[in-house]
Amino acid sequence: MTPPPGQSARTGRWAGIISRLIALLLCGVLPGQDFSPKDRPEEIPSQSLTPLDKAFLLRHARAALCGEDVKRGKAPPNCSKGSGQEVFVTVYGPDAASLRTRAAGGSFADAVRRAAVQARVDPAFVNSGLDKPDRVRIKIDVLAARELLFPHPSLNVVLEMAPGLDGVEARKGDAKGYVLPGEIIAKQLTGRSRLLETACTDAGLPADAWQSLNTEVLRIRTIAFMESCAGGTGGEYVDLYRAVPLPGKPTRSLVDSAALAAGRWLMSAQSDDGSFASFYAPFDNHYERKVYNVVRHAEATLALLELCRKTKDEKLWGAARQAVKFLARHIVADKPEEFCYIYENVFGRLGPSALALLVLLEHRAVTEDTKYDDRIRALGRFLRYMQKEDGSFFPIYEFKKRVDRPDVAHRIYPGQALLALVRLYRFTNDEAVLDAALRCADYVMNRRDADLRRKEPLEDPWAAIGLCELHAISGDLAHAEYCLNIAEAIRRRVFGRDRTPFLDYLGGSDHGTDTGNPPNVTATAVRLRAMNAACALARRMKVPSEGYDRTARDMVQFLLRNQFTVVNSYYVPHAERCLGGFRLSFIEHKIELECVAHSLSALLGATGQVAGDG
Repeated sequence: MTPPPGQSARTGRWAGIISRLIALLLCGVLPGQDFSPKDRPEEIPSQSLTPLDKAFLLRHARAALCGEDVKRGKAPPNCSKGSGQEVFVTVYGPDAASLRTRAAGGSFADAVRRAAVQARVDPAFVNSGLDKPDRVRIKIDVLAARELLFPHPSLNVVLEMAPGLDGVEARKGDAKGYVLPGEIIAKQLTGRSRLLETACTDAGLPADAWQSLNTEVLRIRTIAFMESCAGGTGGEYVDLYRAVPLPGKPTRSLVDSAALAAGRWLMSAQSDDGSFASFYAPFDNHYERKVYNVVRHAEATLALLELCRKTKDEKLWGAARQAVKFLARHIVADKPEEFCYIYENVFGRLGPSALALLVLLEHRAVTEDTKYDDRIRALGRFLRYMQKEDGSFFPIYEFKKRVDRPDVAHRIYPGQALLALVRLYRFTNDEAVLDAALRCADYVMNRRDADLRRKEPLEDPWAAIGLCELHAISGDLAHAEYCLNIAEAIRRRVFGRDRTPFLDYLGGSDHGTDTGNPPNVTATAVRLRAMNAACALARRMKVPSEGYDRTARDMVQFLLRNQFTVVNSYYVPHAERCLGGFRLSFIEHKIELECVAHSLSALLGATGQVAGDG
């Protein structure tokens, strides 16, 4: 029988889409590109110190620090080694007060005891409030390697260093000064001259002594470990890598706890009017509240509502309601056109309006409160009014006119509008809204990347989530395919186990790292949200998803490493104000609202990708 005209073409099109979909899913399972050995993860030097050795040395240090008799029982064999090896003992107290001493002895145990005794008799020990054993934590660094920098440190000291893994020793005659590897991160000493000046000052030399050819400057590495809690209860310890412990495999309960902590940080950073601090700078103890961005507020409010839906926590609910009220005050009605939008910087914006619609829809879904229903529909009318015939959008509404204005931020607006329209359709069942969502999806899949002159899909989490949810409505495999296209583009640019240059890069997005910066937490969290959508889509379609699940787990682990917890916040003052927040990277400890919002949403969406606790 001859098929109807056009049927063969449609059949061939669907067959092509299905074959590409299968190929994409297989890409998520097969191993990635093989990288050369120089790009393999660099390991922590062992120096033959076992967990038993480290626990013994910390107990030994605590006994000496408290003026107690050190038990002369049999020490582990390795603790009796290390004759002449230099050992550093650092005592950390409340508000990041610290005192570091150094000693060498006949063995590791002897050197640790001597260093701890030095700390106890130092006047700064009492003056800094470190004389309360139950409030301090002890860190030990064992010098593992040193290398003389030649011909002069100004030429190569920082360019060849791995900050936080390499430290600096400055020496002239008998004078020696150090900046330990972890101290570079904990004290934000990543500038070359400042780093060298600090090492010289530690040696009792003039700050500029490093510029003299008579001063030797060496690169050093240490084995670093510290008590896991104040008071050294139980003798438990953590190994440190770039000043903080590396987290283990994420579990569901660990991810849930991290998400709850992030929500509580948002709550603690909220003002009485419902707004949040734009950022918190730990070392300045400063909340920025004067410069504010309604987009970041909407992202944080949406994340907080998603957390409330899961936890039903009443205190979080109070914070979320206040945040929604603040956002609602920024929604402006346009009576002649019978729509409303977010007004910012003298004009209306498409993206913020789409985010406001997502917030109100989430609030409606969780509370079943109808008070914002009129604004929900009016915001939806605004999105449809701003849409062009080809599915794209005018980004700006200014003086009652729709305006095209090139701006890097506007490239993400169609993805935000797509997700908002899809969720609005689920709320209204309005076919006109669904048609707008389908035309937007067609633009995102077939023309946006070409307009942006991109050879691969934009790493857009809003579009990925929107296409995942739209596929559940439309059943169109093209929507599923492009969602996975976005995830595949992200997966290729995440530091996986086969290509990470350092252990703590694992799971981080390489976005921006080509300029020498470390992986950024915000960039990684944003992309994890898209990866979560791909994982959910693959599971719903009952197709292999392990490749995407594995990448998502690595990304979760990266976020957890950069979240401030009781264990890793020992080096920041006012640590209680940091708990639950996320630092921007290992060299920048500032906590930004955008980073916390995206990290919280990403963790909430990742529970399906991490293992249970059993």
